[in-house]
Amino acid sequence: MKAILKEGILGSVPHDSWANSYDQLFEASFGSHLANLTDLTMEIVLELSEPSESILDIGAGTGRMSLPLIESNFYVSSLDPSAGMLSQLATKLPNHPNLELIHCPVAELEMHERHHGALCIFTVSSYWLDESTLSNSLRSIYNALLPNGWLIIDRTLTTSFSDTVFQNERIQRQAMIEDLGGDLYRFTEQSTISSSNDIKQINDSFLIRYWEEDLFLDHVKVTGFSVEQDLSQVFASSGASFYLLRKN
Repeated sequence: MKAILKEGILGSVPHDSWANSYDQLFEASFGSHLANLTDLTMEIVLELSEPSESILDIGAGTGRMSLPLIESNFYVSSLDPSAGMLSQLATKLPNHPNLELIHCPVAELEMHERHHGALCIFTVSSYWLDESTLSNSLRSIYNALLPNGWLIIDRTLTTSFSDTVFQNERIQRQAMIEDLGGDLYRFTEQSTISSSNDIKQINDSFLIRYWEEDLFLDHVKVTGFSVEQDLSQVFASSGASFYLLRKN
C-alpha cells in the first residue's frame, strides 16, 4: 500500500470526525440497499474493464467500492479528502499491493493518464459547492484517465436531499437536511451509538449542493468528456442520475 498525502489545510472535512463510526451508521440505515448498488456498479465496471487494470475511486471513503474492486484484482487508487476515512480503509487492507491511498480533494489531484476508468458515485459530486470546484474536479479526473478512459459519475436528485431518521436497540440516527436556497443545503448529523459500556455521540455539519442536469452536463462536455450512456434507469432506486462518460 502506498499513500500520497496532499499537504495543506483541508479545513473541516465532512465525516472525518466520525470516520470510525461511518460504516456502522450507514449499514444500519441503508444496509442491503447500499449492497445492491455496489453489486450493480461492479457488474458495469466488469463490463468496461479487465481485472488488473487501474481504477480511480473518487470519494472512496472507507472502501465501499475499493474493496470489491480489489477483490476482483483491479489496481485501485482510493482518493478522499478525509484522512480518517482513508485510515479506516487502510485497516481493512493493510499493506495491500493493489491499493494506493490518495489524501486530497479531487479538484487538487495532479495525475496524468494512469487509470483505465474512474468512479465518482454515491453523492460525491454533491460536495462540490461551486462551478469552479465542479470544473476543476472534472478536469483532474479527465487528466488522470488514459485515452478512451471511462468515468461513471452520479448527480444527486432533489428527492434525496431529505432527512434520515433511524433507530434500533443500539443506534439512534438523525441526519437532517436544511434547504438554504440557491441549490445549497446544510447536512447535520446528530446521532448516537450505544454499547454495553459506552455511548458515542456523533455530531457533524457541512454544506452540500444540488446540480441542475443541464449545468452539470455542460461542464462535463466542456471538460472533454462525451456522455456514452445515461445509466439513470439502471440505478433507478439510487436517488441519483448516473452517467457513463468517455474521455475523448
